[in-house]
Amino acid sequence: MAELIKPIVPILIIPVIATFISFVVIYYLIGQPIAGLMNSLYSFINDLTLNNAAAPIIYGAVLGGMMGVDMGGPINKTALLVSSAIFVDTMNQFGPTGVNAIPQAATGAAIAVAPLGAGIATLLFKKYFTTEERTLGSSALVMGMVGVTEGAIPFAAAHPSLIIANTISSAVSGALVASMGIQFYGGVGSPLGAFVGYTTGPEMSWLLWIVAILFAAFLNALLYRFLLRKRKNELQQVG
Repeated sequence: MAELIKPIVPILIIPVIATFISFVVIYYLIGQPIAGLMNSLYSFINDLTLNNAAAPIIYGAVLGGMMGVDMGGPINKTALLVSSAIFVDTMNQFGPTGVNAIPQAATGAAIAVAPLGAGIATLLFKKYFTTEERTLGSSALVMGMVGVTEGAIPFAAAHPSLIIANTISSAVSGALVASMGIQFYGGVGSPLGAFVGYTTGPEMSWLLWIVAILFAAFLNALLYRFLLRKRKNELQQVG
């Protein structure tokens, strides 16, 4: 019996078991918690919008901060999906004139802040970073300009305290664009989104979009310097 089963173990039994385990992990340990978080966040934003005049600033900060917490991880993706869901739902219900694209503007702006801030920090405060980190900073700048939050991961992995800077500055960018009533219909989530994308809202919304993102990115760089202030002496001693 064992001899009959042995040939099918690697091609049938192991794949079936592995698929079942993957399903259980994804559905129960990852899928359901994320789905619950998405539903809660969606309800929070809807209730807030109905009952609070300052709703855009609040949910803009929340969504923006979520973008900077794990830089492409499940919290980041939850914020993106919720903002997209609100855009799609309001578009279906009210059409282009009644769509709520402010949440999408908050996440679209915040997605670039962490990597841009990391890159700017390595340019302005070189003494706080190693040669390798300054090289990574150049890559982070490029990734930030095309809306890839993951460009800031190497810095947060090496110095977890920088997650605080990423979260605060990303929240600021989300709150800023939301408070100005900027709506982002899609495109590249970065300063380039003003040109490779579509924004509406106040007059010269495209320029306000760029200014809000760059302001938050420079704030992020300053927070990096503050959080790494003790490291300057350590690197000088090593050098």
